[in-house]
Amino acid sequence: MKYAVVGGARFKKGSEILFDKIIFQSNGYLSKKIFKYKKNLIGIQDFTLRFFEHDDELKYKRYSKVLDMLYLDNDCLDVILHKSHSSDISFFKQYSKINIIKILDHRDVIIDLFKFFGFWNLLRTYNLKEIILAALLFFKIIHKVNSNLRPSNGFYNIMRSYNKLDNNSELHCFGFSNPDTKIYINDYLKFNFRPHQKIDQKIFNKIIRDKKVFWNKIDAIN
Repeated sequence: MKYAVVGGARFKKGSEILFDKIIFQSNGYLSKKIFKYKKNLIGIQDFTLRFFEHDDELKYKRYSKVLDMLYLDNDCLDVILHKSHSSDISFFKQYSKINIIKILDHRDVIIDLFKFFGFWNLLRTYNLKEIILAALLFFKIIHKVNSNLRPSNGFYNIMRSYNKLDNNSELHCFGFSNPDTKIYINDYLKFNFRPHQKIDQKIFNKIIRDKKVFWNKIDAIN
């Protein structure tokens, strides 16, 4: 099986490989025409779809991105929804082209992280406050945790795809920079910080030397 995850950092080339399954992060979906695949999914955060509830500098960027995704083609969009507990899932029914096939909340992410790294390994990554927050999340006393406890959606989907690999499988990652890079560019903004850097870096370090995983070059950051 051949898998791919496409993130939002800029890159020039796609691939001639026919992927069995490819996950486009919402920032990477507009690059779908340069890939071949049997099945594709979009990993998107719920707050991107609820762009109009926000009043910040990214509001209309999110709006433009949602419209571009919806009108890129006539296909129904199969979506993995990364959501917060406060989101009302029935709200998304008005997006008639969006077919939500899986819902992942912060608790799902933390549980998957412990499975991936092992309990004691991941526990040593957190400070005391973060351990308490993770425990409260696990027991459903709270429903979300800050960015430092969890990976970005892109690296989370890389981790989930990696878990499916066997000896005859491979995973290709497009549009992802090394998490220790302080400045990075997605499709519309340059960032000087990475809120998920700690966990993204931990995932990256675990799989970077695996010969079944291929990291494709992104454009130089100026």
